[in-house]
Amino acid sequence: GIIINPLEIVIKEDSKSDINMVLTSKPSSDVRLIITTSIFEEIILSHDLIIFNKNNWNLPQKLLISAINDYLINQDKYIYINFNIFSEDLNYNSLQDIKVRVLKINDDKPDIIVSPMVLSIDEGKTGKIDVFLKTKPEKNVIIKIVNKNVNQLNLYNEKITFTNKTWNSKQHIKFQGI
Repeated sequence: GIIINPLEIVIKEDSKSDINMVLTSKPSSDVRLIITTSIFEEIILSHDLIIFNKNNWNLPQKLLISAINDYLINQDKYIYINFNIFSEDLNYNSLQDIKVRVLKINDDKPDIIVSPMVLSIDEGKTGKIDVFLKTKPEKNVIIKIVNKNVNQLNLYNEKITFTNKTWNSKQHIKFQGI
């Protein structure tokens, strides 16, 4: 038989996990494990093929799983890693394919990044504050800029807009000290 451990994994975006595989007996012919995933956009597998033979059948092989951060605010997802077994050794070729269930935890939360948070500016001088989104929005995000110090500051823009294509590009809030 084939031992694959673990058969269930919980993994967060931008993290990694391992699956270990080993045969329980020496095969008479190579044993090929063709490895696929049900949702290839969500995880990266270090291998798509593992081969066991007469020399390495009892040496554990490792599959590294890397969870992709999609920067989307979405639900946790179940993904299946399929191990399809092929061999001319009938003891192994007759085995059922094996599935590992992976729960990918989405850790993306909506957030606005502003830099710098505090800024002083001299009279007559210009400055800017950079703003971008931490996650990709489904629809346009419009941020209205309100000047609460109209006697001390002139704003050059009253709003900035982020789309699902420009969400991680810096937008500038430009101003001048009075």
